[in-house]
Amino acid sequence: MAETSIPLTLAQAGATDPAPEAFMPAMIAGFDWAATPLGPIDTWSAIRRRTVQLICRSDIAIATMWGPEGILIYNDACAALLGRHHPGSLGQPAAQANPRMKRFIRDILARVHAGETVVLHDYSLVSDRGDSPEQIWLSLSYTPILDADGRIDGVHAALTETTNQVREREEVETALRQSMKMGSSTRRMEMG
Repeated sequence: MAETSIPLTLAQAGATDPAPEAFMPAMIAGFDWAATPLGPIDTWSAIRRRTVQLICRSDIAIATMWGPEGILIYNDACAALLGRHHPGSLGQPAAQANPRMKRFIRDILARVHAGETVVLHDYSLVSDRGDSPEQIWLSLSYTPILDADGRIDGVHAALTETTNQVREREEVETALRQSMKMGSSTRRMEMG
């Protein structure tokens, strides 16, 4: 029997922290989950409900993808990364959230549902969070979420943007290459 007394929203949990401006807990609580393979919230397992509570409390971009379809639930920070794909991605199969990422997401779901944890550093992708598509880099961690019987029920995805670090590293590498070229040219001039 599903545990129904576990609060889903931060307010129901008596939480005053994190930021009161968080909007995803209310969106999740008000969403028609009965129209998804997950079913109504009151039928969710305690583990699923607590996992959703946990991601809603995080300032780090986190998404969960439930079941073999990878039904997507995410927090405020992840909504910002989804850009124009939010709020339409909530409650949808993760592979539909961003058509450019369909093959990648399907591969991740298959690997994690097979028991693998997948970690990718500085993964490049095109984001639609602004007025036009932009290249960003993320460090990604995909971990299985186990149900009470130890079976894989979902995928926990933690996303950390590394765009600034990647660009800074590229600038340093470019400057270093230019400096090495200049040094090489100077040595040739001295020898010649």
